[in-house]
Amino acid sequence: MNWFVLTVFVLLPVVGSALGVRNWLLFRHGVRVSGRIVGHERIEPMSGSEAIHFPVVEFRDTSGRMLRKTMSAESPHRGDDANALGATVKLVYPRGHPTRARYHERMLYLVAPALCFAPALAIALFIAVSVAWYRLFG
Repeated sequence: MNWFVLTVFVLLPVVGSALGVRNWLLFRHGVRVSGRIVGHERIEPMSGSEAIHFPVVEFRDTSGRMLRKTMSAESPHRGDDANALGATVKLVYPRGHPTRARYHERMLYLVAPALCFAPALAIALFIAVSVAWYRLFG
């Protein structure tokens, strides 16, 4: 029970806060560039299920070098056109680290911190409602 409480009310919120701060710093101080999808990399899962295709994005960094990066599963899902060949995408990367480019989609980076706080908020809300119910009707 103590590990559960420690994990839900301390560890997960700390991890969520760290992710949130990291993402905020990236969007506040990161370098924004436009890229273009030039291909897709096929990844075969080990479980024998269907292959996954990750977009390969080409972009120029601040020094003018052309870079290619295979994006991960974080790709924006705004329909099939978002990942089509030739589609333009917005990217952001930490200064001096263009190989760590990520999609510039703020909502993608709010999900992980929110999921880390969700169990603590749900349990706290349940306890508050239970106490209120007991005081009113108990």
